[in-house]
Amino acid sequence: MILQRLNELYDRLAAEDGEGEIPRLGFGVERISWAVVLRADGSVRGVTDLRNTVITRQGKGKKETSKVLPRPMVVPKPASPRTSGVMAFPFWDKTSYALGAEEGGDPKKIAKHFPAFRALQAEVLTGVDDAGARAFLAFLAQWQPEQAAGLEHWAEITATNVVFMLDGEPGFLHDRPAFRDAWLARCAAAEGDVVTGQCLITGQIQPVAKVHSPLRGVVDAQTSGAAMVSFNKESFCSYGRSAKDQGLSAPIGQPAAFAYTTALNHLLRGSDANRQKLTIGDTTLVYWANLHLKDGGEALVHSFLTGDGLEGDAETEQRLDRALRQIRAGVPPRDVLGVEADTRFYLLGLSAPGKARLTVRYWEETTLGAVLTNVQRHHAAMAVVPSGPNPAEEPQMFGLWQCLTTLVPEQKREEVPGPLVTTLLNAVLHGTPYPAALLPLVLERIRHGQSEKFDPLSALRVGLLKATLIRNYSQEITVSLNPQDKTPAYCLGRLFAVLEKAQKDALPGLNATIKDRYFAAASATPAMVFPVLLKLATHHIAKDEYGQTKDRQIGEIMELLTSEGAMPDRLSLSEQAHFAVGYYHQRTDLYRKKADSAAASPDVSSDEAAK
Repeated sequence: MILQRLNELYDRLAAEDGEGEIPRLGFGVERISWAVVLRADGSVRGVTDLRNTVITRQGKGKKETSKVLPRPMVVPKPASPRTSGVMAFPFWDKTSYALGAEEGGDPKKIAKHFPAFRALQAEVLTGVDDAGARAFLAFLAQWQPEQAAGLEHWAEITATNVVFMLDGEPGFLHDRPAFRDAWLARCAAAEGDVVTGQCLITGQIQPVAKVHSPLRGVVDAQTSGAAMVSFNKESFCSYGRSAKDQGLSAPIGQPAAFAYTTALNHLLRGSDANRQKLTIGDTTLVYWANLHLKDGGEALVHSFLTGDGLEGDAETEQRLDRALRQIRAGVPPRDVLGVEADTRFYLLGLSAPGKARLTVRYWEETTLGAVLTNVQRHHAAMAVVPSGPNPAEEPQMFGLWQCLTTLVPEQKREEVPGPLVTTLLNAVLHGTPYPAALLPLVLERIRHGQSEKFDPLSALRVGLLKATLIRNYSQEITVSLNPQDKTPAYCLGRLFAVLEKAQKDALPGLNATIKDRYFAAASATPAMVFPVLLKLATHHIAKDEYGQTKDRQIGEIMELLTSEGAMPDRLSLSEQAHFAVGYYHQRTDLYRKKADSAAASPDVSSDEAAK
C-alpha cells in the first residue's frame, strides 16, 4: 500500500513537472559541486563552481546564517545503486572516478575507478556524432589522474561530484540530446540481462529490480542512503530464494522501484523550502496529498501540522497567514487550498535504527479535510491565553515537534522517545485521547524544570495539560481565567498565584519565590502546604502598599474553596494538571492587569494636560 501510494505520487509529480526537477527512468537527482570545462580537443580549460550559497534563518527575528551546498541536478543514473564494488556513473561521478584522484582515499581502490569510468563512457558514446561526445572521449583518452592536483580549487573539488561542460557552449554534457539518447539506448539494451516477473505494485510483467535506489534524508540513516526494501540474509527471503536473489523475493518492476524511490527521495529532500518533511526525535515524517494543492498549499499544511512560522516575502507571508486563519475558523479546504475536503492525504513516518535499513514507524491514509479538522480541534483544545502583557494577542499555535520536545530536558529533539511521536500523532490526527504518558511527563518537566532558561510553566506545557484534561477527562476548561470555576484544584492553583504575587510585591528582587520552593508540594499535598503559605501571606500583605487588593482576592478564592468542602489532602495527577492551569490563568491575569494599569497612567496624565 505504501509503495503503491508513492508510485502514484511519482506519476503525479512527473506529469506536473515543468522544470525538469523530477527525473525519469534512467536518471536521478544527485548533488553536484563542480563542472570541468573541456576544450574541443579534450584538454581541460578550467573548473566552474556550481554550489549554491543558502541563507537560512531558524525563525522570525533570528540571526541569518549562510552555508555553501552542492546543487541538486538531474543526471543519468543506473537503476541499480552503487554498493561496495567498483561501478561508474555515466557522464558524471565523484572525483575518484571522473578524474581518478581523491585526497585521503585508498590508492588501490582509486586506481580501479578511473579505468571503469573511462570504459563506461566509451561503451555508451562510441559512434555518437556529437562535438561534446568527441571532446569528452578525447579527454578520457589523454587525461592522467596526476593532473588533478594542478586544478584550481582542487582542495575543495576533491571527493565531490563533478559534471562536464564544453567550452563556449551553454549547458552540461549530460543534458545534450546525443548524450541522453545514447544513455537511454544503453539502458534499453541492458533490459535483456535481467529477470522478469509480475510487479507487486503495478501487476505488470516487467524486469525486476534486484536492488532499489537508496533513500536519503532520514534522520540517523547513513549519508549514502538506506533501503526500505532489501534482503541480505536467507531468513529474510521467500521460500526457494537466497540472499543472492535480493529483490526477487519481493518482485518490484524496475519502473515502479524507480518511481517509489524517486518520489520518496523528493519528499525527503533537504531543501529549506521543503514543506513536506518533519523530523522529530528518531522519526522522519513526510506527508503529501494525491492532488496538487494550489500555490502555497504545502507550506500551509506544513505550518498547520507543525506550528512553524510562515516565512518568505511579505506578500506570501500575509497570504499564507490569512489562509491559516481561514482554516482555523472552519473555512472549507476547497476555498483555501483549491481541493475538496475528501482529497486523500498520506503521512509516512520512517526511522533508521539499523542505519542502512529503514523502519516504517507510522503510516496513515486519511483525507485532507479530516486532517485539518482534527488538527484544528487539537489547536483549539491547546489554546491558552498568552503570558504576554498584550490582551489582544491571540493564543499561539504550537507545532507537533514543539509539543514533543517540551517533554524532554533541554528540549533536545533527539531525546524524544519514538513511541511517543506515533501515539501523539495518532491522537492529533484522529481526535482520540492523548497518550497516557503525556500528563505525567508535562508535570515532571514543570516540577524539575527550574534549571531551564525559560519559565517551566510555559503556555505550551499548560496547553498540553489543558488539552489532555478536555479530551481524556471530559473537563470544561476555558482559554483564560474563569472566576466561576469552583473546582478545588483550579482554585488552589489560582490561590497559589495570588500568594506568589503578594510575596513578589512585598519583597521585590527575590532570587527565589514560593513557586520555586513550594509549587510541587502545594500541587500534590495542598492541605499540608497552604496553611504555611497563607500564614506567610499575612506578613507579605502587611508590607505591600496595595496589600488590601491581594487580601480581597485571597478571600474571594477561599470562599470558592470552602463552598466545595475542606481543602483536599492530596491531588491526583489530573487534579495537579488542573492546579497548574489555574495557577497559569491567574498569574497571567494578574500581570496583564498590572500592565494595563501602567499603560493607562500616561494616557490619564496626557488627557488632563490637554484639558
